[in-house]
Amino acid sequence: MSKRKRARSKQVRKPRASEIRVDFGRPQVISGIHEADGGTLTFFGEQGEVVKPVRIEVGSVYTRPTKTPKVLTREPGEPGSIQLDLNQALLRFAFVIAVDTNTVVIDENGVSISVAVLIRDIEIAGQRWSAKLVPQDAFEFHDAAMPPERIGWWDAIRRFTAHPDVRGPIALVVDSELGAIAAINAREQPILDGFYLPEGVQLVYGCGDRGTQEFVSNAAIADCDRVASRLLDRVRKESPSGAYLQAVDAPYARYRYWRAPTGSPRAQA
Repeated sequence: MSKRKRARSKQVRKPRASEIRVDFGRPQVISGIHEADGGTLTFFGEQGEVVKPVRIEVGSVYTRPTKTPKVLTREPGEPGSIQLDLNQALLRFAFVIAVDTNTVVIDENGVSISVAVLIRDIEIAGQRWSAKLVPQDAFEFHDAAMPPERIGWWDAIRRFTAHPDVRGPIALVVDSELGAIAAINAREQPILDGFYLPEGVQLVYGCGDRGTQEFVSNAAIADCDRVASRLLDRVRKESPSGAYLQAVDAPYARYRYWRAPTGSPRAQA
């Protein structure tokens, strides 16, 4: 059962600033930048010619007096059509998925639950948006030997790219490893040993903090976080001793899935 999420209004928010990170692949003189009415950017070179970056990231931040700026969301952009509206920019993807992983210690075991939602039917009207969040089966795994967040990404990517109805381009919204996302998107760094981001998939950063949910990506991450916390509470209270599959050649010891949206456990892949 999907849920309809909408942008919240009348919230007091810290002033936002756009963040643009551009790589032209070589030294490049920029003589001007033009922003079109639709929010897209064009760069001009030393002679007034249009120049296109080989890689670009667009984000939203707010400044902090004694700290570096807080990044709220950051997306890889299309070099030929640079969109500053970060909700609008998601529309270029055929599928948008958000995934968040929470980890706690239960009976001396590290227990992680990764929750993913499929974001469908994004509608944008000025500063307001709405979208459907379609719950997916949650992935519970124990005693991770690698960063649990990355294991959650790997599981979500593996499941979605194997589905016959899912095609690229795909955005996977995540809320960690901000400093590594550009290298992962460029296939310069693996997600896990030997596993690189598949072609047609790109990572998008979104934080789930309160007061940042004017962005579709952030609202979806916050929803995943709430569900993961709720399921971990159930595991802690019920202390299930069985119904797990032992992992083989995986960076965790055992696992199972939780059915969406009912939240009942099952031990099938």
